[in-house]
Amino acid sequence: MHLADRRVALLDANVLFPFRKRDILLRFHHAGLFRARWTERILDEWTLNLLEQKPHLEPSVGSQRRAMREHFAEALVTGYEPLIETL
Repeated sequence: MHLADRRVALLDANVLFPFRKRDILLRFHHAGLFRARWTERILDEWTLNLLEQKPHLEPSVGSQRRAMREHFAEALVTGYEPLIETL
């Protein structure tokens, strides 16, 4: 029997949107307090919603997104799409 690791957390767009919340969650992940996970779809939602409100932040948001993908590559979940309909 396989048990899920209780220390894994899916970070949805609503918690990635506020900078301070995103920053502290990524710091906690980096410190090993939990393992963060997200999808490209979540990253898209976060960046699109933020840029809709603050288009002048586009260079910064793009840089942050690239840094997240580079420094937290293990957080990106792929291959989940077939499961969506059953959830």
